[in-house]
Amino acid sequence: MVLDANNIKPIRAPSPHSVGVPLALKLGRRLGIPMPQEIKIIGVQVKDATLLGENLTKEVEASLPQAAEQGVAILKEWLREA
Repeated sequence: MVLDANNIKPIRAPSPHSVGVPLALKLGRRLGIPMPQEIKIIGVQVKDATLLGENLTKEVEASLPQAAEQGVAILKEWLREA
């Protein structure tokens, strides 16, 4: 899936170490840090987000070519606009 960072709603996290994209962007702007005008996030839905490991699951690994293609398509669009 491809998400536009401007359309992601902030969430309340149990820890200040769990800063999400919307809050990070807001903090950057408030601090006067130059922030990108447009941010796209390419994500892969995982079956179980509680599992941690050193390797990707077969399902996630299989989704990488499609995610890479989406990234290339976004970059090409940005280059056409520039």
